[in-house]
Amino acid sequence: MSHVTDLKELLGIDPDSPEQQRADRIINAQGDLRRDLAAVREAAGVTVQDVSDRTGWSKGVVLGIENGTVDPSLSMMRRYCHAVGCIVTYTVVPPAT
Repeated sequence: MSHVTDLKELLGIDPDSPEQQRADRIINAQGDLRRDLAAVREAAGVTVQDVSDRTGWSKGVVLGIENGTVDPSLSMMRRYCHAVGCIVTYTVVPPAT
């Protein structure tokens, strides 16, 4: 059992509830996006320093976007993508009825 599972159990969170499953999917999608951003940056031969120089952000902010310690706004995502040369699209999925 993972620490997260232990914590959810301790807090009385039902991992099988639709709300919790949706929350887990959102968190997983954010992690996937962060990994994809870093992978695209690296594949393009763009360094963290390059992104820092192109955006005016510190290297810590760039790394924070990629590792999850910085929660970027949509405008920050656009700047990051412009600096790397990629495009991020967003998909809104309505709740199941």
